[in-house]
Amino acid sequence: MEKGKKTCIKCGGEFPETEDYFRKSSANKDGFEGQCKSCRKKYFDDYRKKKKNELSLPPDHPPQKLKKQRKHMILPARRKIRARVAQSPLTTASPGAILAALRKGMAIEIINIIEEKFA
Repeated sequence: MEKGKKTCIKCGGEFPETEDYFRKSSANKDGFEGQCKSCRKKYFDDYRKKKKNELSLPPDHPPQKLKKQRKHMILPARRKIRARVAQSPLTTASPGAILAALRKGMAIEIINIIEEKFA
């Protein structure tokens, strides 16, 4: 092997040791990855196609069923958040607390505090 040349571990091709043919990598002593860019691209293209085929639904699968499954997973998490918000009532009227309560959706408590302050 000539100096300044690097052999691809996948295809066995010998290329100049530059960024045109190999990606940078601080893990290797020479500063470049073992696979050439074209082999790496082919590998990831094949990987994406394989994953896409695994995730694709069968032709007889109704799309509404998938949406229901997502809602089924999301709703319990929202209920937990709402339960936590209901457990922590707002007791101060500082601007920071009011903003935090607004973000949590505690509008009724904010209105009560403002009425107490300015009524």
